[in-house]
Amino acid sequence: MRGSTNKLKEPARKRRAAFDREQGVEIAQKLFHERGYDAVSVADLTAALGIVPPSLYAAYGSKAELFERAMKLYASREALALEDILTEDKPPALALTELLVEAARHYTRDDTCRGCMTTEGMRADDPTAREMATRLAEPASDAIRNYVARYDADAARRIADYVLLTLRGLSSFACLGRSQEHLVECARMAGKSLELEFGGKPS
Repeated sequence: MRGSTNKLKEPARKRRAAFDREQGVEIAQKLFHERGYDAVSVADLTAALGIVPPSLYAAYGSKAELFERAMKLYASREALALEDILTEDKPPALALTELLVEAARHYTRDDTCRGCMTTEGMRADDPTAREMATRLAEPASDAIRNYVARYDADAARRIADYVLLTLRGLSSFACLGRSQEHLVECARMAGKSLELEFGGKPS
């Protein structure tokens, strides 16, 4: 019998699943939140996403642009609900204290992703990332200033800056590993100063 014409067929190669860009943003968001922008390298991102650098740049443009998308995702899911806290049915000092206490709890609820991702992004060494984070934080900062201005227009900037300073301090200390109990206590102490600012007596 002459050579058989039936050749063994090679097994078909499985096609690699298409890269899910949105899932990639979720993975990157957790990585950036946990480590901070500066401590996450392109190699870290590609390893976590299971892609090579050219694919990362093709999907997101740059590390900074991926960071911006990650911060927007974080804001859409994790941002403090200012509209629910800063309401007109309670004294302003009380509402602002509730905001600080809620932030203290929020920033310490996860063992690895601590603090506010956007706030910490504002302290990045990279100027592009820092500018992106600052820009994304502006609406919340403006909302706090506008809220305070309803009750004390003359001192609105000073009081709002004090609240923002305290929020950022809470985020920083959360990243340093301070306990939730400790940060809540600090938030309540700041609330006593707010009561004095609005003309009340600290409780």
